[in-house]
This record gives sequence, C-alpha cells and structure tokens, in this order.
Amino acid sequence: MMTALSRLTTEIAATVKRHTGEESTGFGEFPRLKAAEEHLAANMVISERTMVPPLEKRLMAIRALRQKKVKARDRYHWQLIFAGLADKDPDAAFPVLLEDDLLYGVVQQEIQRRIDNKKLKRREWKFLCSSYFGYHVKKPEENDNWCSLRDQLRISYMMIKSQVRREKRWMAVIDEFSDLFTSEAGSLLAEKMSAGELVDFSALENVAQVPDLSWLWYRAFVVLLAKVAGLDDDGFKERLPNLLSLAQQRERYRNTILRACLTRYYRSSFRSTPHAQLKQMALENWGSPQLRSKQNLWLNHLKDPETSEKICGMVRSWLAKEDLTHFFQLLKGSKEVDHARLFYWLRFANQMGFTRIVMGQDARNDKHSDFIAFREKNKGRLSNLYGGTSADNAVIMQIGDYLFVEFSRTGNAMYAYKISSAPFDPEKNDLQLSELKSGDVKYRHAPTALGYKDHHLTGWMLSYEDALRDLGITYLSPDSDVLPDTSKADISVNKVPINQREQDIQQLLKGLKATVSDKRGMGGALHIRLAISNSDDIAKLIRLGFKQKHGDPLTFWSR
Repeated sequence: MMTALSRLTTEIAATVKRHTGEESTGFGEFPRLKAAEEHLAANMVISERTMVPPLEKRLMAIRALRQKKVKARDRYHWQLIFAGLADKDPDAAFPVLLEDDLLYGVVQQEIQRRIDNKKLKRREWKFLCSSYFGYHVKKPEENDNWCSLRDQLRISYMMIKSQVRREKRWMAVIDEFSDLFTSEAGSLLAEKMSAGELVDFSALENVAQVPDLSWLWYRAFVVLLAKVAGLDDDGFKERLPNLLSLAQQRERYRNTILRACLTRYYRSSFRSTPHAQLKQMALENWGSPQLRSKQNLWLNHLKDPETSEKICGMVRSWLAKEDLTHFFQLLKGSKEVDHARLFYWLRFANQMGFTRIVMGQDARNDKHSDFIAFREKNKGRLSNLYGGTSADNAVIMQIGDYLFVEFSRTGNAMYAYKISSAPFDPEKNDLQLSELKSGDVKYRHAPTALGYKDHHLTGWMLSYEDALRDLGITYLSPDSDVLPDTSKADISVNKVPINQREQDIQQLLKGLKATVSDKRGMGGALHIRLAISNSDDIAKLIRLGFKQKHGDPLTFWSR
C-alpha cells in the first residue's frame, strides 16, 4: 500500500507541474488514506502473531507422545509438541524433549515427513520457531537435535515462502535477519545494534517467536559488547548514546550494557570528563558508588577485580566534580561564584571517594527551576543542615583517610577530620552545623587567592597544599591510574576499620544465638535476629554499628 500511495502522489505532482509549471505538495498528504494504511498495518501485525499454547497442554501432549498415543494425522497434538520441544518436564527421564535423542528422533521424522509432502503449515513452523529460540542454554549448537531443528526450519521456511503469492510481514522480518537459522545467528542483529540502526525488537518477539530469555539475545549482545570493547575512542563516543538507548529498551541486558560502557569509558582518553547520561543511568540502576551500602552492588555488576574499583573511582570523581560545581556556583548564597575555592577543590575531584552536599533551609525550599532540578537530580544524595542560618550550606569531601568540610558563605573556615574520629556520620540525612564545626583542625581562606585563573596556586591555596601534604595527600593528575580507594576508609557511622569490623562481627556470631541473613553481596544488608533479648549482645551489636529494626526489638541490621 505504501508503494501505491507513493506512486499516486508522484503522478499527481507530475500532472500538476505539467499543467501549471509549478511544484505542488498539496496533494501529497492523503491523511485519511495514511490513517487507513496504519490501521490495516496494525491489524496485520495482530493477525500474524501466533500465540503459543499453554505450558500444561504442551506437556500433556509430549507425555502422550512418550506413551505412543499420538498418531501422525493428529495435527492438534503435533502442534502442541512442536511448541513444547524446549519445555522442561520434571517427571521425565529427559526433562527437555530436545535432549531426548530417542524421542526427538520420532519428532524429527514427523517434521521431515511434512516438509517432504509440503504439508508443514505456517502455524506449525512458528511453533517450531518458538522451541528453537526458546531452548534455554547459552550454547545450543552443542545439541545435535537442536542443530537438526535449525536446518529443518531453514529448509521449510523457503518452502512456505514459495507457496504464498504475496510476501507476509513476518517473512520480511525473517529475511531481514537472514542468519537466524545458521551457525552465525545473532551476528546481523548485533551489527544493526552496533551501527545504531533501529531494531524492531517487538517484531522478533511477536512475529519470529523469540522469547526474552532466548539464547539469540544473549549471543547478539555478546557479539555487540565485543564490538564495543574493540571500538576506538571516536567510534565509542559516537555509538554511546545508542548503546544507552539500547540499555533502556532491553531491561534484561541493561546491567551488561552498562558494565561494557563504563569499562570502555574508563579505558578512553576522556574518562576524566563526566558523561551525564551514562552516569545518570548507572545511578538509577545501581545507586551511588560513593555510598558504602551500594559499593558491593557496583563491584558485583562490574565483575572484573582488576578494573572494578577503578571504574567506581571514575564515577565517584564525576559525582565529586558535579557536587563541587553545584556547591560553589548554585549554593554560594550570592550572585558571585566562588571561583577560587571551586578551582582549588576541583583539582582533587579524581581523588575524592565521597562527597555530600548539606543544604540549609533556603536551598531546600527554593522554588527556582534550577534548584528544583538540582534537588530532583540528586535525590538520595543530599543531607539537611540544621542549627545555622537559613542561608548556610556545607559540602563534605573525603580524600584518603580524611573528611574536609567547606561552607557556602565566605568567612567560614574549612574543617578537617580524621575519618576514624569524625564526630558525625557524613551519610546521615540530617546534620547539625555544630557537628560540622566541632573540630580543632581548621584552615582559614587567607591570604586572598589572586592569579589562580592562570592555573597557579596562590594565597591561601599554598598553605592548604602544605597542610594537605602533612596529612599525606598530594595532588594527582586527572590521567593518573590512582583513583580513590574507599575500601581503606570507612565513612559509615561506626569507626571500626572495615576488615577489623568484619572479623569482630564473625567472632560475635560464633557465640550468638541468632538467625543471620547476609545480603550485602547483592547490595543489601546484614540482618541478625536474636533468639532472646540479651543486653550484652545488643550492646556489642550497637558498638559494631548495627541498628535496631523498627517494630522488631530483636532484629538488628547493618550495611
């Protein structure tokens, strides 16, 4: 119909031009015809879908086949069997029919008989496709029966196609991905995704009967991600938006795509430059790697022990740069941006394992669009500041084993705290100004820093450099492979070093009558439920940083 519409439009335009000598586009719209075409196309899609019969009916038919109760002319039962070749029957010696050589031999003969007699129907062929794509193993080619089914599907498709006078839409899908029934299946799909071409996933799922768990998707994404790893920097940068769009569409493979993109970004020459979309998608799916409660989740998703912590460090540095920029530009409290402090601390962003903006009342309630967008974008990463004036704000920065606190209003000193003895938990939702200013180690922003715009340290920056150096902190180039290692600095409320704390927990559990559920490896928490209330045991748990579960006085949890 598209061809007919296009031809009609062209002929009308040519006739008008021939008689008037002018180009005319007024007759090329045909909105009602186009609406009718779209309606018919939608109905065609629905009509071409083949609904797979219920699992129980498929299993009943296969059990009947095992008992030799299915006749060659019993077409309905054979359709159920064709649709259930990859189903698992827990009561059978060989749960999957495709893995039962003896029984599948009978099925293979029946398929071949229908091919030879040109009696294999489109519906039956699609049921066989459902089994072919639905075989739940990563390397189906290791099964000879599955390879035989693949060959029969390829041959029978050509037979069915030759029998129709007008090509069906589902045939166009099969032809587009012509490697589906070859040993290279998935390669064309990966090529299209890699090149950024629009892939109609619904057509493969609904028309070609490819389920979400199919080996085809797994194989295509393996090929795709191998291509991503081999891209040069320019090619990767060009394809990254499309890859992230793909991750948004394919939820099952989202984490895999994110891992590949983050890994390739870390290996690029521009890794010190944050990528807003990549960062935001990672935060939405895995949480912030700055938070200890999410660090295990990040490491589990990234998997590679050699690069996982470095990739986390890269994203932490992105968050630090964003937080510092917001703090010294948006939250300063006056129209003039504090360029000097922003310049100084941005130099250390790649070494910051944790940053936290603590907002006063004005920043929390500001109705301007930039403040609203800031709060929404950083939901879950902001704390509230109490005890000062409504205009006060603070930012907490972790570098190495130290926490540094800067305040938005000029005239305030910068405070430094050893993490193991800090008087506050930087991840708390609510913090008091008195807590953040309770330290004895503080540094004034004097003398005034002049000339820093030429990237020279000047004024108070020079004394800060000496002070940080005394704490074992020196500036590292953004291209350095040394990224913040938060495993050496526990910023949680308990002050016990992480390795020692774990040993103390395990030692306590040995003599504790309790039920233990440890989901920290999945980004969750460690839950301990005491069998009886014991004040000594409760005191030990609290000293180790455990918190009592609301509504259950016997259950304690910790990240």
